[in-house]
Amino acid sequence: MATKSDRLAILSDAEQFALYGLPDFDDGQRPEYLSLSEVELALASSRPGLHAQVYCALQISYFKAKHAFFRFIWDEIQDDSAFVLSRYFNGCTFEPHTITKHEYFTQRTLIAELFAYQLWSADFLQQLKQ
Repeated sequence: MATKSDRLAILSDAEQFALYGLPDFDDGQRPEYLSLSEVELALASSRPGLHAQVYCALQISYFKAKHAFFRFIWDEIQDDSAFVLSRYFNGCTFEPHTITKHEYFTQRTLIAELFAYQLWSADFLQQLKQ
């Protein structure tokens, strides 16, 4: 059985994180990356409950930054969520509830549609084989 050290490493841990990890914005980048257009804010605001709205706003921002979707917990994104709360939901009482799988996948679908992005489907396997 191969150990991690026995495997071929094409990307370093830092390169893997840069490509696939949750965006890590600093204070200077937050206003740029976490800013939402009216349409994006309307989508986020359409979600049920403030926790889902904030999660959606972050998911939109992270998608714009990396063209990927992420499962994250509130402890991982405290600075980003504080920024979104103060900018778009100022004065609202926030309770960091966990997002359901259904809500996560619904948001993912809606965000992909908003950006005309096609999510992976098993229907693409035949094209891939060719």
